Amino acid sequence: MDQWLKIRQQVLVEGVSRREILRRTGMHWQTLQKILTHSSLAVLRC
Repeated sequence: MDQWLKIRQQVLVEGVSRREILRRTGMHWQTLQKILTHSSLAVLRC
């Protein structure tokens, strides 16, 4: 959850590119899209 907040902060506030986040974390682009779409991890847990 802490990683989600950091990533959202970097992309949405600081202006770090999505591609740069993918390089740094090694995550899949769809995972990053979910992080940016949903503000909470609880939304994805069904």
